[in-house]
Amino acid sequence: MFVTAAGVSVFDATFMINNVNRDRTLLRRRLNHDQVLQHIQSKPERYRVLVPYTLEIFVRALSVVMPRDKAFDRAFAAYALVAAVMVMWAEFAYLRRWFSDQEALIACLVIASTLPLSLQQPYAVWSLVEAAFAPLVLLLALDDRRVLLGVVIALASLNRETAIFLVVLYALTEKLTKRHVATVLVYLGIWLTLVGGLRLIISDAPRRLTQWEVWHYDLLPINVAISATNAFLFFGLFWLFAILGFGRAPAFMRRTALLVPIYLAFFYGSAFWWEVRPFMTLYPVVLPLALSYLFVPRETPVAGGYPELASLKT
Repeated sequence: MFVTAAGVSVFDATFMINNVNRDRTLLRRRLNHDQVLQHIQSKPERYRVLVPYTLEIFVRALSVVMPRDKAFDRAFAAYALVAAVMVMWAEFAYLRRWFSDQEALIACLVIASTLPLSLQQPYAVWSLVEAAFAPLVLLLALDDRRVLLGVVIALASLNRETAIFLVVLYALTEKLTKRHVATVLVYLGIWLTLVGGLRLIISDAPRRLTQWEVWHYDLLPINVAISATNAFLFFGLFWLFAILGFGRAPAFMRRTALLVPIYLAFFYGSAFWWEVRPFMTLYPVVLPLALSYLFVPRETPVAGGYPELASLKT
């Protein structure tokens, strides 16, 4: 069972909701939820409000017919299940634009195999939702659905400040025309307004650890070894397949691949290296490149993900 005192898997979020004494993570989930709502959580978790505030709507509704703790457990279990399905749906919907259903399914199975590694790491209710936003950005970019894409950027900004990488991801999807630059600046404004606004509205919070303390912790030999192991296990040989598939991938995929060095530079400069859970944002960037090595991608993505509609795409 993929569980630690500080982490949660989809399995235990769904099933381990009845025995408080056996599930320390259950208590951590409740505590984190309440601390965010009360604005007493540490920084930056205090400002990651999307999931706690949305979940609270259902917790209060269920609290009418059951104790609050039980209502939260049920609501969280439902959220974890829905969020996991959302990740798989979004990834599959994007991948089938470029590959057959069977080929896209292979990448989704890779994603499913990495979830236990990702979600047993430090507790984070926002991770699954965050992993769904990146493929949604790429899907909407392919269809030029700029208004809906702005909504996704807004939701992602309420979910986590790293939504700035979704703005960068969108910026990489096209060449820098005036129209594209203007749209990127609008999305950047949305991100700045929401992330900055949350910090103005909600009182400031201290960090648990300074950046120097994080780096010191990362460089402990055991943590360097754990980091290398986790990073390899996350995508395994698909890291190599992605490198080999870069030259065969369509131009759209190659442009979005520029996010990887930017993202990893930030990640290794500011986070716990062994915490590979943030790699989930790279699913729709790395996996299509890997599939491009294993299979032959379409040069032009199909409309709506269905090959029979490709002729309707203008």
